[in-house]
Amino acid sequence: MIDEQELTGAEPRSARWSCCRFVPAAQVDPVYLDTSYYVIREAAGQRLYTLLFQALSRSGYVAMAQWTAHNREHIVLLRPGRHGLILHTLSYQG
Repeated sequence: MIDEQELTGAEPRSARWSCCRFVPAAQVDPVYLDTSYYVIREAAGQRLYTLLFQALSRSGYVAMAQWTAHNREHIVLLRPGRHGLILHTLSYQG
């Protein structure tokens, strides 16, 4: 039997979102934007979601983060959309 602690230890480090930095939106070249997703808020994170959405909307900045999906880590960009946050995976040559 595998317990919950062992499962948590096996997760990639960024499985719980890891916010790296905030950068001016004008510095991000749209050519690097790959796949887009709408980010919905959950009841437990509603306050943080709203705070981040308002801060990004007012500041002209976007958030760069690490996100895990489909067992792969992605560098993503979070930006405010018309009605909520939009997540873009970024494509780049490494």
